[in-house]
Amino acid sequence: MSIAAVEKWEAKQREIGRQAGIREGRQEGWQAGIQEGRQMIILNMLRDDIPMEVIVRLTGVSEEKIEAIRKEIDDISEK
Repeated sequence: MSIAAVEKWEAKQREIGRQAGIREGRQEGWQAGIQEGRQMIILNMLRDDIPMEVIVRLTGVSEEKIEAIRKEIDDISEK
């Protein structure tokens, strides 16, 4: 096998890896954006005193996670 063939194969493998990294990064960013948006909606619902069971039903987020968001906001407000 020639050096040129090995270098060409290595370059192709790097490009495959780079493209996979780009896809993975986009997916992670998309998921983070959804999570952030969901948290903002929950925060707004909490501010509007919407009952917990309604927030759970509409967002699909567990009561425990909603309480964690509420606590995080309360902790920030106290500072």
